[in-house]
Amino acid sequence: VNHAINRGRINERVFAGLGVAAKSLLPPGLLGYDENLRGLEHDPERARALMRQAGYSGSVRVEYRTWDTDEFNNSGQLPLIIEDLAAIGIDVNVTKHSAVDARKPLTRPGHGLVFCGNWYADFPDSDNFFYIFFHSDAHSVPGFNFHSAEIDAQIVEARRSNDSERRAEIYQQLNEMVVREAPLVTLFHERFFVLQKPEVRGLRTSLAPPPVRYHQTWIEE
Repeated sequence: VNHAINRGRINERVFAGLGVAAKSLLPPGLLGYDENLRGLEHDPERARALMRQAGYSGSVRVEYRTWDTDEFNNSGQLPLIIEDLAAIGIDVNVTKHSAVDARKPLTRPGHGLVFCGNWYADFPDSDNFFYIFFHSDAHSVPGFNFHSAEIDAQIVEARRSNDSERRAEIYQQLNEMVVREAPLVTLFHERFFVLQKPEVRGLRTSLAPPPVRYHQTWIEE
């Protein structure tokens, strides 16, 4: 349902071009990314229909826990999400906590919260998204509790395989699954910018941190 409504506030370029709208979990450039995967468009009527099909004919009340440095609340993103959810009968009760207490319920299945978060892959491989988010043995990002033996098997096969084409096929399937099943709502991918003077030569950027390595740069006089 959330995935059917999240397009209302997001354009192709967000934050003055510092981000791009995420049409799937995988960011552009990673194995399995499909530029033709469009996701679900902003469609409140369809979202309301899905709510009715799920047995929610009236309003539903859920909780969002915020804290002092919650960037999603402080940046103004959360109020926009709340407004879109209210339009289809989902009322979000925002409560304030310490940062630790705000996230504590996410470790328990059935926590009943809506929550926001950022994820930055430590290394530029699609495994760093699917294993971390969805494998039954992964605990780095709590809160989703979206596991299955079939998904686990796909993830393990992809991370063990040396066949790049097979890995790409699996990650494309998993990426499509995330769009179809919507265990999470993807919002945007951040973009990194590197500024350089014209006389700086040999500068190369990297998907893995640090984004710039200076040992092969030089100054042209």
